[in-house]
Amino acid sequence: MSKCIGCGAILQNKNENEKGYVVSTNSLLCKRCFDLKNYNKNTDFESNFDNDLLLKNINKKGLFTIFLCDIISLNDKVIDIYNNIKNDKIFVLTKVDIIPKNIKYEKIIKSIKNNYNIDAYLFSIKNKKLINSLLNIINEKKNVIISGITSSGKSTLINTLFNQNITASHYKNTTLDFIMIKHDDLIIFDSPGFDTKIITSKIKNTLKEKIINLKKGYEVNINGIRFYSENNINFVIFMPNDIKVSTKKITLNDGNKELIKDNSDLVFDTFFIYFKKEVNIFINNKNYLIRKSVVGKYE
Repeated sequence: MSKCIGCGAILQNKNENEKGYVVSTNSLLCKRCFDLKNYNKNTDFESNFDNDLLLKNINKKGLFTIFLCDIISLNDKVIDIYNNIKNDKIFVLTKVDIIPKNIKYEKIIKSIKNNYNIDAYLFSIKNKKLINSLLNIINEKKNVIISGITSSGKSTLINTLFNQNITASHYKNTTLDFIMIKHDDLIIFDSPGFDTKIITSKIKNTLKEKIINLKKGYEVNINGIRFYSENNINFVIFMPNDIKVSTKKITLNDGNKELIKDNSDLVFDTFFIYFKKEVNIFINNKNYLIRKSVVGKYE
């Protein structure tokens, strides 16, 4: 049976509420991919996504695996998934172009090596040097799997490198099944993304740094996310231009206590905060992750 060239779902014209639905049997794209590409409209099919099964299928193929994770989603759980891939592999950190230009790529690579004990390659569709570096590896290996975390840019990478038409979006699990692409003497498999169910990055533009010195007795409000500490604290917010930040005397009385260790990032889906020193904070939000920093000290 034919597969959708956008997401890999098996095409069918029986049930429009199931993945792979097409209006016409001559279509190469399913209706979901057509709507995503033309209207940025997503049909979110209910599915019990199985990370273990995906990992098993990737290992079963036995091909060189390029594992992608965007710079916002990186955390210990992601590294665990990567370490369980048995194939020869490399780890690629994507969307690095959102980091302020004063933070050098070499520093990010060293931070990841120090904090997670892996060698990382970096990728940005805006950086020709990084594109060519990855393309050289693919040309050498010939047969590869492009895998990684959902929304990490797998399909965008393939479209950029090989002029394909795979559906790319900011929604989770855009790719629903393996898609095989033949390009000259290369065979590339685009894989569905692993779902960590923690953070889905919504950041598109370069972040700016904002240093905050928060005094005892005051709270900070970052687009409705509020927190404070019982001591004077310093931190750096990496955020888009449209994020609003303010401080005022503490009014928060229902915050959850959270320990942030030395050299850690507190990560949300549209910004993250770097803490150099350990601190307890009281916060009114639960949708975040805490990780070893990718921008802080690495010595």
